[in-house]
Amino acid sequence: MRILVTLLPLSSVLSLAREDDKLVPPVLLRKVEPTYSAEARADHLSGSVLVSLTVGVDGVPTDITVVKGLGEGLDEKAVEAVSQWRFQPGTKKGVPVAVKAQVSVDFRLFNDAQKAAASPVSNPTAAPSLVSKVEPEYTNEARKKKLSGTVLLSFIVGTDGIPRNIKVVSPLGSGLDEKAMEAVSKWRFKPGTKNGVPVPVKAQVEVSFKLCNPNCGGTELVSEEKARSLVNIAIHQLRGDLDGKADAKAAFATMQKAAAMDYGPAETRLGQFYLSGTGTPVDNQKAAETFDRPAFHGDAEGDYELGKLYQTGTGVAPDQAMAMKLFTRAAEQDLPQAEFALGVASELGEGAPQDLPQALKWYRKSAEQGFSAAQLRLGKLFWTGAAGKQDQVAALEWALLAERGGLKEASPDVQHFRSSMAADSIAEAEKHADHFKPRASKPKKP
Repeated sequence: MRILVTLLPLSSVLSLAREDDKLVPPVLLRKVEPTYSAEARADHLSGSVLVSLTVGVDGVPTDITVVKGLGEGLDEKAVEAVSQWRFQPGTKKGVPVAVKAQVSVDFRLFNDAQKAAASPVSNPTAAPSLVSKVEPEYTNEARKKKLSGTVLLSFIVGTDGIPRNIKVVSPLGSGLDEKAMEAVSKWRFKPGTKNGVPVPVKAQVEVSFKLCNPNCGGTELVSEEKARSLVNIAIHQLRGDLDGKADAKAAFATMQKAAAMDYGPAETRLGQFYLSGTGTPVDNQKAAETFDRPAFHGDAEGDYELGKLYQTGTGVAPDQAMAMKLFTRAAEQDLPQAEFALGVASELGEGAPQDLPQALKWYRKSAEQGFSAAQLRLGKLFWTGAAGKQDQVAALEWALLAERGGLKEASPDVQHFRSSMAADSIAEAEKHADHFKPRASKPKKP
């Protein structure tokens, strides 16, 4: 396990208290790299500690304090390391003077299991080190949304020090994933070596996007970002799409860690693991208990998953009223699966009064978000006219969208509808389907 410490260029990290323009800033002469604390190593914690200091006239750092910390002992490790750094002191009119400064110390664990940074393909004795770094740009879309967070990327540092095969492990969206990949593709490394010979090395790196000052990210935001990255790592471990080896047990263990951080999406996925027996024995009761946590906090997917268990009596006593309450709560947050479930209940009169117009309303809300099962049910209702006047064009349009969305059972209905329709009506339905754009869901509750 290795540690990568990144010192940002002095020109970008020193905040100098100048009296006039003749002050010459200090220059770093010697750097001591920090060590990891046992707690941070166990939690695979990565990130940056922002430290303020005064570079004295003798080039020795004093008054070292943490401006923005990581916790778990890394703040103390950063201070301990920086206290051993030595500088050529700043000068004013050729005379050494004390200069206030800030420095960012990055902590990255070289650990193949968690892939917090770089891990060797062929077990080299020396890991790659960053030589030059290009900062990513914000997209207009992300800037308008005031989106902040981290993109976790995996790549291979070649024997020439150039990153290749760059893939997104934990995305942010709004174009920031592409901006992160674009920036990292321009980074340059001193390649890893084995017995002094350059070798390719697998690596992962977090690219941070923040539209605020260094003090704006509280511990809650840092914890959520860490949990979100763990969820994405677990998904990749389950699929094996990064290294070609799927590992359900590792994915389950990683998801447990993310769920333990009170992160709703991780708790919901962990419940799904228990329900399906992914990486762990099937445990319906444990699944219900796990879904209950995000549902209690109003997480839409947690509400929906727990509602299904109450509907079927899986892991809990069957309770249709509770199932409908949970489905409704999730549907109010625009979750298409929950809207579809309410549509089925209203169409069949199971758990709710039979009400075809109400079923049509719920199916439409779900279908407009691109939920294929709802699109097919909506198409069938329009075809039969069960919820009102028959509309063959709308029926074929929604059935086509369901088929294009990958719902195989839609194909027989598409063929049946076509065989009974005029050519101009078919063309109109296809035109509508070609121009369909899914409706964006409502913003999730904070």
